[in-house]
Amino acid sequence: MISAVGKDFHPPLYYIILKAVLDFFNFLSIPVNKIILAKLVSIIPLILLLVVSFTKIRENFGWLCAGIFSLCIIGMPQILRYGIEIRMYTWALLFLTIVFIYAYQIMRESNLKNWTILTIFSLLTIYTRYIVAVPVILIYLGLMLYLILKNKEELKKWIISVITVIILFLPWLPTFIYQLKYSSLSTSWVAHITLDNIQWFFWFILSANTNPSIDGILLFSALISVLTIFLIQKKEPADYFAVSGILILVFTVCFAVVFAYLTNPMFITRDMVPLLGCFWLGFSILVSKNYSKKQIFIPILIVLLVVSFVNIDFMITNEEHNQKNNVKIEGIIQQIEPNDVIIYTHSHCYVVYSGFNNSYNDSYLAGYNNYLILSKNHINLIPNALSENKTVWIFYTENGTVELKDLENISLENGYDLKKVAIFTKSLTDDQFPTTIYRISPT
Repeated sequence: MISAVGKDFHPPLYYIILKAVLDFFNFLSIPVNKIILAKLVSIIPLILLLVVSFTKIRENFGWLCAGIFSLCIIGMPQILRYGIEIRMYTWALLFLTIVFIYAYQIMRESNLKNWTILTIFSLLTIYTRYIVAVPVILIYLGLMLYLILKNKEELKKWIISVITVIILFLPWLPTFIYQLKYSSLSTSWVAHITLDNIQWFFWFILSANTNPSIDGILLFSALISVLTIFLIQKKEPADYFAVSGILILVFTVCFAVVFAYLTNPMFITRDMVPLLGCFWLGFSILVSKNYSKKQIFIPILIVLLVVSFVNIDFMITNEEHNQKNNVKIEGIIQQIEPNDVIIYTHSHCYVVYSGFNNSYNDSYLAGYNNYLILSKNHINLIPNALSENKTVWIFYTENGTVELKDLENISLENGYDLKKVAIFTKSLTDDQFPTTIYRISPT
């Protein structure tokens, strides 16, 4: 499993957790739906984060802050959506939020327990998602600055913690370097950063459907309100800590966007999910401190409740949409014979849809068993496959390696019928990769 993970651009921890849970149920011979079980594995971190909210966050910032943060974890855009997806994002969210909280714990009490927890969860965070190493570094830098100004004697503990994290990451470093070397292949489907799509990152945080919306504007207004009050009122240490949680997301996104723009496009909107714990904790602290200002607190609370309702409703609708899509896709896949040829015009198409097909029989156009990422260099091989009585199925996207007119021309020139079978959008928010399935067979 580790060698398989090493071929993709991800660290191994999430896959170890997921496999351990699946193997546990398999060992006990407990019959379960593996898809549902895998989704539950993604929900567990959110449940644990609620436990953290009503323990450590309540202890540090009070019941009101814990309640607001819990509402944000359940109801703010994207978090619950990725809580039911079979991905590592909610685990990284949990680990990074704990790192952030224990940085504050160390500011209050620099003892061995707090430093140990900070070190362990920093390492867990990095082993879950590489991009989250950036906010971990920012947290450590902020903690170092605090210790220099307030408690220089404790800097040695900071140094030991940093060295420990580095040493314990070294065993994976060769794999990481290998992944980084070939990252352009594993992330070739990621859209390039442009001035047009950079707005995606803004609306991803604020809007359920990741597009400009009234609920997103209301949520942004609430955020601006509490930040404005922070600027004009007398500051306390907790206020600076709260704003740092918001800035962690801002600085990480800025760094990742610039890095992706200058190198390979490796940063996508959902990479912000792990940062949302720090972001909404900072927001919750600032809101709770304005409880006495009812003209501010009550409208913000109403906004949070409205946004939560909109987001949860959208998440349910999106999941129903995906389930219907899955049933429809599985119905089409059942029509594909073992010797048929399956062609994708984009690597993202392959990533999304190839998992539905469990057939691994070789065919004439063998790219990955019977899969092929189509390009103009080998589009003329389609007639050869059809001459062997093999039906060709094409998963087509507009931003892929060939244009639709190329497929139409090759079909007409050789007397074949290009038939549209179905159109799919992966989800209501992932509309930059709509996929049309075509079937080519002799007329």
